[in-house]
Amino acid sequence: MREIIKEDPKKIKIDIQKIHAFRKRDKSSLIPETITRHVEKAYDLFCQFAVPVSIVTEVTCSQFQSIYSGAGLNEPRAPLDDIMTDNAVYLLFAMTLGSDVSLYISDLFKKGEHLLGHLLDEICSTGIEVFADEITGMCFAGEVSKGTLNNNDIMLRYSPGYCGWHITGQKFLHKYLKSQGIGIRLTENCYMEPIKSISGVMIGCSTSLHDFNKNYPFCIDCRTKTCRKRLVVNGIRNSS
Repeated sequence: MREIIKEDPKKIKIDIQKIHAFRKRDKSSLIPETITRHVEKAYDLFCQFAVPVSIVTEVTCSQFQSIYSGAGLNEPRAPLDDIMTDNAVYLLFAMTLGSDVSLYISDLFKKGEHLLGHLLDEICSTGIEVFADEITGMCFAGEVSKGTLNNNDIMLRYSPGYCGWHITGQKFLHKYLKSQGIGIRLTENCYMEPIKSISGVMIGCSTSLHDFNKNYPFCIDCRTKTCRKRLVVNGIRNSS
């Protein structure tokens, strides 16, 4: 299965109140009117210039192991080594908001419109993640309807460059996906262009397999701890 999915940016449900500009240390403090006005304008620009599109391809466990192994540069111990099982569902993915919105952000900074450029950049970063969540949810529902997963399972995303999966894994992932078909290309350093793009694998399996301990050597250097946050969001762990 190789599927290309397009979306209307207006249908991507971005919670504007959750972007960085609206995160208040003091709940009693007010958001300056100029920020509110620019956020609204940035969101309008997102709806005007973003072109959300994704490509999803199902692979077997052995196929994914080959892609994941890549050039042999992964960490000796990594979560995906422990998560992978023949009983799981593996869906490779790449998605982007297109080049137009990225170019528009760059142009805003060149013109000195730093606030608007920063806010549009934030909204796009939030938007691509929301888009990815929507695609993941849709794919999970599809697997449940086919009987390959059940409602007690969960599907989560993992990407090259994180959690011990070396960034060069992008080469093998995108070669298999043929993601140039949706306008994504890799730089020499294996970063994606357009910049508002993400890729990786969705793995559907039992929730317990995704609940790995953060005792891998690289965990101590991780600043975001995103894996912990999404386990809380999905009800796998508590917030303590």
